[in-house]
Amino acid sequence: MSNSKQATVVLLVILSLATAGCFADTSGNEDTETPSIQDSTAINYTSNNSGAIQLRVVASPPSNATVVPAKDVRIAAVDTIQQGVQQAVETDATRHKVGLRLSGEQFTKTAGALRKLPRYNGSHPDKGYYIRYNESVVSVILLVEE
Repeated sequence: MSNSKQATVVLLVILSLATAGCFADTSGNEDTETPSIQDSTAINYTSNNSGAIQLRVVASPPSNATVVPAKDVRIAAVDTIQQGVQQAVETDATRHKVGLRLSGEQFTKTAGALRKLPRYNGSHPDKGYYIRYNESVVSVILLVEE
């Protein structure tokens, strides 16, 4: 194989590895169970059209985190958020944790709605959005595919 062909092959391999489907956790939470999730500092909701949300019931939110009700007008009509919060609270699993993969319009709508909520930027693993459903509080983390 000629040097230029070898260089092209090497470049294509490097580019394909560099652009392989990675995820960025926009809340800084590295403790996830969603497959293929890695921590990154890139946060760009508009250039990506897929990702996931991770929802988990917390014993108590951080003292200075804003907790919004699940029926808040900013998220009341977003089925992925409503269903995910409900699943996290009502699941029989002892860990009360749910991960939902999103793409296309579903991801765009979910990400847009979450961006309108107050985001807690405290220490790991508490970063994210806090939503009250019945008597429980659920932490919601948006993961963006890069």
